[in-house]
Amino acid sequence: MKIIAISILFFVSFCSMAFSAGETFKIETTGTEYCGDFLFSNFSAGNNVDFWIREQSEDEILVSFTPDFKHGTTFFIHMTYFMASKNKTAFVGEVFFEDDSWLSIFGKSTLDKNGMAKSIQGTFIQNGVIRPACFSSGTFKTVK
Repeated sequence: MKIIAISILFFVSFCSMAFSAGETFKIETTGTEYCGDFLFSNFSAGNNVDFWIREQSEDEILVSFTPDFKHGTTFFIHMTYFMASKNKTAFVGEVFFEDDSWLSIFGKSTLDKNGMAKSIQGTFIQNGVIRPACFSSGTFKTVK
């Protein structure tokens, strides 16, 4: 029982280390968007859709299309975190919308000496979140 209690305490404290409450990051994406037969386009920092993320709780991040998280430009992603080393975490997250669009992410974050995320990077795949009837996949990372 004591080992279980210690494990739960470690997990709760770890989850709060992956992202710090209220901490905001700008995300840049690179990948390919597919919108029908033979219709695809590549995107990168110069022509992608900008995102910002902020931790809302131990198992959710808030994603926004605007840097000020304006109402109507946000959605939540349910997250699960795992400790990969003393200064790295691995995570996976997903969100499903009522219109059958969805987004799935996985990646890692690097922590500073205080246990705060200093960089985040990973892979995503989405269907209909950016544009209806289009899906895309690629990588993402935090930028300053």
